[in-house]
Amino acid sequence: MIDKSEIMDFSREFGLVANVIEKDYVIGWVLSAISSHSETTWGCP
Repeated sequence: MIDKSEIMDFSREFGLVANVIEKDYVIGWVLSAISSHSETTWGCP
């Protein structure tokens, strides 16, 4: 899990609002889980 200080560092570094960093982090994990599930790979390895 990403901690608050890391979120704030990314926020300052890229000039984004902290909640955008958090949302992107969560969306990345959700998409990773979906793509690794056997029923959602559509025959891809």
